[in-house]
Amino acid sequence: MPQFTLLNTRPADQATALQQLVDQADGQALSCPSIEIEILKPKPSDLAELQHFDKLVFISANAVKAFVTLSAGKLKDSVQLFAIGQATFKVGSKAGLDMHTAEGERFDSEALLKHPDLQNLNGQKVLIVKGQGGRELLESSFVERGAQVSGWELYRRKPLPLCNEAWERFVESSQPIVLATSISGLESLMDAVTHSEKVSSKTQQAWSDWLRKQTLVVFSERIQIWALKQGWQGTIVIVPTQSDEGIMQSITTIVRKKES
Repeated sequence: MPQFTLLNTRPADQATALQQLVDQADGQALSCPSIEIEILKPKPSDLAELQHFDKLVFISANAVKAFVTLSAGKLKDSVQLFAIGQATFKVGSKAGLDMHTAEGERFDSEALLKHPDLQNLNGQKVLIVKGQGGRELLESSFVERGAQVSGWELYRRKPLPLCNEAWERFVESSQPIVLATSISGLESLMDAVTHSEKVSSKTQQAWSDWLRKQTLVVFSERIQIWALKQGWQGTIVIVPTQSDEGIMQSITTIVRKKES
């Protein structure tokens, strides 16, 4: 019997590496993507302007992947590239981009805003590469610091229906743990459970109530706060770093506490 069962709600193409780490820890991971990533093409006029930016800030690993796939523009030699989160930083570095990220133990927007090269932005042009929607903290902060800010929305998250087979296995498993790396991903999962067409409304409600009582591993305090506002009753653990290794570190801590 596995030590734990992880419901991996990340998009399918991001699940493989974590699956291997879970297997090594004598757990089982059930792939249950709650969203899929749809790439959005930038306008030709946007590509033409790319070389005029002094700084590019990437919100997520998906933003980096979309940028690398779609960008045909040339960056100026002096441009600085910044990443939110270790996963974003690693994807960018692997793609050959000279990335900078937050220093210290936190890797969110607030931490990145403390970077010394992002303080005085007078006269500089900053491009935020992101998905549709999201926070406006970076944009407003950069404007306050004197920058001219633009944004590229290069992808959007599309909700998926409930992964019925994986979900039914998860409900019957021992030590179930839910992974949520974004608010939209967790929101989509909760909505899919509540509106599953495979079961009755009574079962939908029972599943929804059960889900909110489970242990939840999240990528940020923002996701934790959102989950609590939705009535989440189970333990919520924030990963020490936004990476597969950070996820496993949190899971290991959870399993040890339950064993003691």
